[in-house]
Amino acid sequence: SSIRSFEDWFHACPGSITKNLEIALFEDNLRGLKVTKALKKGEVVLKVPSKLVITEESLSETPLLTIIQKAKIQPSKPVSVSFFLMYQESRGSSFKPYLDLLPREFYSGWAFSDSEITCLDGLEIKKEIEKNPFRAVYDTQVVPVLQVLPAEWNSSDYSYENFLWAMCVVASRAFFLQRNQHISLALVPMVRFDFLEILKKSRKFDFFARSTWQTITRLEDLIVDKEGNVTLVSSDNYAAGEQFLVNYGQRSNADLLLMKGFIIPENDFDCIDVNIKLCDHVLGLP
Repeated sequence: SSIRSFEDWFHACPGSITKNLEIALFEDNLRGLKVTKALKKGEVVLKVPSKLVITEESLSETPLLTIIQKAKIQPSKPVSVSFFLMYQESRGSSFKPYLDLLPREFYSGWAFSDSEITCLDGLEIKKEIEKNPFRAVYDTQVVPVLQVLPAEWNSSDYSYENFLWAMCVVASRAFFLQRNQHISLALVPMVRFDFLEILKKSRKFDFFARSTWQTITRLEDLIVDKEGNVTLVSSDNYAAGEQFLVNYGQRSNADLLLMKGFIIPENDFDCIDVNIKLCDHVLGLP
């Protein structure tokens, strides 16, 4: 019923198009897009109107932005999108059919419990997880907003747990879209569902590394017009019945585990960080 509600919501928006694709369940009961009729490389398969695309600019459509400005906070793009998600989640908004399809639990590294983190003893990724940047971001960019939140607003709607959920949504599903000369961080309904595997048919990789905690894909198969409408073209040929896959980029298993919550067996792009410290006598220093 949630899938049908989402499809009805999506197609009710003028300009939305899905061609030879349908939402289906795949292995491990994960949602994805199934090809219903053979697709050719370069063929347009999806059009998403700008009205359905969530970016950091979407926050300006809510009264929450005024409160954030009162707190004299300039949230980052991921935090702005997260604020928007938390606001919409608390208000039963027009985005409800999309929000209802988003997972409630995530398996990315920053959502690990203490016992799960202990299992990573001896691995470099454990240090990254223990840094827990989400907590620091919450304290500096969300807590000041809570301090000036109007009395009629429910501060629990913006709890750390809800913030962590929203940031995990962003980390696992958002990517950068370029419109004219501006780059936005975007959530595009229908483009990503549950954790889709790396596209194994193609080795075309293109991604932005924005910080040590966030590497977000920029999909070369997405076309954005000047109004912000998004068009997705097929990056390969597909036969009817196959799963339409999305490219997560050239990433190590550590990065995938940290950001997405899964690893790829026999990942061609797996690597480890090696920290080298040269002794003074090797450098020729006294």
